[in-house]
Amino acid sequence: MLVAICIETTYGNPTIKNRMVRVANGCGAEGGLTINWLLQAVGEGVLIKCCNTHDICYETCGQTQSRCDNNFESCLNSACGKLGGWFEWWSNTRQVACKVDGNLLFSVVNAFGSKAFNTAQQQSGCRG
Repeated sequence: MLVAICIETTYGNPTIKNRMVRVANGCGAEGGLTINWLLQAVGEGVLIKCCNTHDICYETCGQTQSRCDNNFESCLNSACGKLGGWFEWWSNTRQVACKVDGNLLFSVVNAFGSKAFNTAQQQSGCRG
């Protein structure tokens, strides 16, 4: 679980806004099931940090869904690229499998994340 305090940035000057505490749930819908256990079981737990960062981004005033989703995709690819293994072929296999799973996560968020983004922005007081 990741907890963050809401900080709003206006032209590089961060200010704490209403001291709202944000809680990210990893990879899964808010209030629903997560797939964190599955990612950890297949050795791709590194992706959970990207999901948490994405959750916080959705709740951050001034962010756009497009920016959050694009940063999420970059994070997933970067995290997968860091996976290693005992042998080069195993490391490469893990990275490819991870990137396939990362692409699936990104595709789901990109296709169905609009409602979650709008809800998060409203709950954070970003929109009326």
